[in-house]
Amino acid sequence: MLYVVKYIFLLISICIRSMSWAATVVQGMNMLIKPSGHDVTIECTTDKSPQNGVYMYKQGESKQQTLFYFYKENHLTFKTANESKVRVNGELPNLSVTLLHVTDEDIGLYWCEFYLDERNTVGKFTWLWIEKDCPEDTLPIVEIILIVSAVMLLVFISGICCMIMKVYRKSLGGWMPGRAGPHLDQSQDSGIVRT
Repeated sequence: MLYVVKYIFLLISICIRSMSWAATVVQGMNMLIKPSGHDVTIECTTDKSPQNGVYMYKQGESKQQTLFYFYKENHLTFKTANESKVRVNGELPNLSVTLLHVTDEDIGLYWCEFYLDERNTVGKFTWLWIEKDCPEDTLPIVEIILIVSAVMLLVFISGICCMIMKVYRKSLGGWMPGRAGPHLDQSQDSGIVRT
């Protein structure tokens, strides 16, 4: 039983460490969840000033794209972004970028890289997720799938626990609390008075 408790604490500590690591990664990231067809504004800023220019990047499902380059004299050069899809407001180093009428193609990770001579500064990351319209008649199906999955997971965990206990009992030679086992030889008088 001691081994089981040790491994449970080990797993808990690994999970806690993983969550704290993930929290530090996510701290520098904004998360935006918007419905399809709406406008989304992404902040493209840095606290380091002055800056000569900024590139905005998007990492989609397959590849990284350079959306645009904004130079300090308000010179905007579109790379892969469509001019009718993107609006850039503000001045370096504080820009706000509005994506118009977002769709599933806009899902991804966005960030800005600011340039001053040969040095660059990476701005905050923004993860954009587009909510999909879900017909109401599919919701009961999703709920049923989630309930069945939860029950299957509980059955699986119970089975694992039973297997662990079975292996643990075998390792002790079948000893259970309140039962005599191989570690107690009842033929010898050990000085214990039994009533």
